[in-house]
Amino acid sequence: MRHPGSRELFQYWSRLKGERTAPERADIDPSAIRAILADVFILEADPQRLFPLRLSGSRVNALFGSELKGRAFASLWPAAAWGEVAALLEGVMDESRAVVVGLATSGPDGATLEIEWLILPLRHHGKTHARLISSLSPARVPAWLGLVPISEITIRSLRVLRATAASAQTPPDERRRQHLTIHEGGRQTQNWPQVSRR
Repeated sequence: MRHPGSRELFQYWSRLKGERTAPERADIDPSAIRAILADVFILEADPQRLFPLRLSGSRVNALFGSELKGRAFASLWPAAAWGEVAALLEGVMDESRAVVVGLATSGPDGATLEIEWLILPLRHHGKTHARLISSLSPARVPAWLGLVPISEITIRSLRVLRATAASAQTPPDERRRQHLTIHEGGRQTQNWPQVSRR
């Protein structure tokens, strides 16, 4: 992970998780991650596969130009891309694995803005397919942030992480798959969706 906020959230999640596959939603203490809370959001797994946002940090809201709590995460993506994104979120829950995704978008200045998206599974009242905690961390904070929403998002890379704090600092093995860079930090994972760049 490149962004310090992603590393902080991943390490906090790993500590809470311990020997479990994922921590409980009730374990999350916002004050423990207050330095990065602006970049954090929580998704609910719903039968319609729309993943409504249950919590949304201020910088996440600023990226999209509006308050996101209660909105469907699906509404933030191009319709043609959503099936792949939903499959990615379901894969995180199915395998109880941490994933970091490299995103790219363009702002009103025409410059590419790179964003690191961390996705972590959570239990909710013991249920495994219930919640996800995530962060969206831009590589830079552009002057237009909060004034103009980001344009269409594309996925550039996907990395499956080992659920230990050490893996946040140790680069895993790397290989190329089509246009994406896939990093696997643990056992072989075979069920991840083939996310295509647009």
